[in-house]
Amino acid sequence: MYAPQGQFMNIDDNLLIYNNLKVQDLNLENIKEIFTTYDPELYIPLTLLSYQLEYHFAGENPSVFHVTNLIVHILNALLVLVLFRFFSKTWYVPFLTAILFAIHPINTEAVMWISGRKDLLSAFFFLGSLVLYCRYITCGSRKAYYGSLGAFVFALMSKITAVTLPLVALIIDDLHPTNIGKNHRRNLQMYCIPAILFLAIGMMGKSLGVFVLGYFEAFLMACKGVYFYFGKVILPTNLSMSYEQLSPINILKEDFLIPVLILIIIAVITLSSRAFSKVFSFGMLWFGITLLPNIGNSVKGVEKTLYFASDRYIYIPSIGLFFIVASGIAWALHKSSHQQKWLLSFVTVIILGAYGITAQSYSVLWLTPKQYHERIVRLYPESILPRVLIGMSYIREENNEDAIEHFQKATERKPKYANPVAHLGLALVKTGEVDLGIEKLEQALELNDKHAYSYIYLSYAYMLKNNDAKARELLTKALEKNSKNAKVHQMYGTLEHRSGNVEAAEDHLRKSIQIDNTSAQAKSALARLLRGE
Repeated sequence: MYAPQGQFMNIDDNLLIYNNLKVQDLNLENIKEIFTTYDPELYIPLTLLSYQLEYHFAGENPSVFHVTNLIVHILNALLVLVLFRFFSKTWYVPFLTAILFAIHPINTEAVMWISGRKDLLSAFFFLGSLVLYCRYITCGSRKAYYGSLGAFVFALMSKITAVTLPLVALIIDDLHPTNIGKNHRRNLQMYCIPAILFLAIGMMGKSLGVFVLGYFEAFLMACKGVYFYFGKVILPTNLSMSYEQLSPINILKEDFLIPVLILIIIAVITLSSRAFSKVFSFGMLWFGITLLPNIGNSVKGVEKTLYFASDRYIYIPSIGLFFIVASGIAWALHKSSHQQKWLLSFVTVIILGAYGITAQSYSVLWLTPKQYHERIVRLYPESILPRVLIGMSYIREENNEDAIEHFQKATERKPKYANPVAHLGLALVKTGEVDLGIEKLEQALELNDKHAYSYIYLSYAYMLKNNDAKARELLTKALEKNSKNAKVHQMYGTLEHRSGNVEAAEDHLRKSIQIDNTSAQAKSALARLLRGE
């Protein structure tokens, strides 16, 4: 794996790690804060605590964060092996299930994106809890039962999507009947207490989200997403961080009608299969149950941009599908002749090898934000998010002409989306078209007066026009809206330096570096200030 060579991504990694003051200092006050706040809409204190510990011992070294992700993923694969050994008389099915889970390309995102830690860590405790639960129902161990409950709470503190564990425990009871006593039902109900509590906490955080769909449209999007995941598990090509819905949502359109019909057929087969074997229904129910909490995320609108799927959302659900595949191959091997067994084994190895090579190639693309977003723009040229992100990468490289092209295409798609309009304005300013850039930046503020970077970029433009009074007014407003924005303090420091206020300039620049220690611009500005330049 290339994970240790990866950089931070310019989406979410900044909010969760290198621009997150709660993570940058390991102390009781910050630990208390991460356990009592959302970041920004998810309650993930255990995930943030893992970042905090890494930051304390390794600083802003992305390699350490990447290695941790990789280790957790390997441990998750081992837990899959142990868990499914409870349901199989041989090691073949659990081993093949674990191998598919470990090397499948669709899980690359959760491993290679440091922000995917919440999915990895939640899965670790989720699977660990189920292993202990299976130990409890097999041996009647009370220690295993309480350990399972504790691991479940840790899973919920890593990411709320683990809330489905009580339902998964029910289908495990169906597949693996137990005779441990009449108190089992009451013991199983105990899992519902933390599930309901954390679900309430999670829903309060999600009140910050904007849902722009009606129930039927959301249902159609969910069906499309589930159908899409089936396809990507079988043929994992053209993978992306997210998949945008570009066309109108209509049941009569092919990309919605076919998924609905196919899923109805799958549901009928799942129910009917129980008369012959519970393996298929167990795998499908695992997939459907564990995917439920992520369906709402995939239909959430940001600036009325809709996404119907995201690879990391299938990290735990995919295990159910891999179990079905592994069980199917095991059954086929059992029914085959000697020669057919060799052929089937050869085909299985080839498919596993193809998945492994594909995952390796995909992980290379995750090493830097620029090459990843460039690839996504080539695959999905109409998508907004990758265009904005690659444009931002070009701006940092002072490649403003190419940045303008991407931001213009983004604004053509979403003319009322403030973010690309503001960045288009900044790129125009940097190419010398200051007045046109100011026009775009003021337009961005009209679209969203809470967009802090519009104030920052506009203040920069007025500084270029030597209108420091206007620049100061804009930066003051930006500070009022977010006093912990590193870029605001950097620009304020530059402005104070221009005005001869050395002490105030140094104070702002040091605050900027404290908030974002990766900012080369703030460090360079402070060095010039201290040299008396």
